Amino acid sequence: MADDCAQNNWCSAVLVRLDQMERNLDETRSTLREVATALNKLAVIEERQQASSTAIERLAVEQKKLDERLRALEIAEPMQAQTAEWVKNAIWAAASAAAMFAANRLGLF
Repeated sequence: MADDCAQNNWCSAVLVRLDQMERNLDETRSTLREVATALNKLAVIEERQQASSTAIERLAVEQKKLDERLRALEIAEPMQAQTAEWVKNAIWAAASAAAMFAANRLGLF
């Protein structure tokens, strides 16, 4: 009888321990599911980060091109202002010449 009691205590202890291990295993599975979900979300975030990084690089290249165009226009602007001044002076000279020609024809000079 003592052996049966000892064996029952041992069996009970084993069953309690197996029950604890099963609960631990369930908790581990639950935690692994949460980790898998987090990793999937992280992968999505990484893809979006890569897409954003690529877009930023494209914008930086485009901005560099625009800066170069602006620099070229800023260099050309003084030359355009000088050309406009020359055209304005040429128009005034032509108008003056036409006025003198008309005055000469009318006998004012």
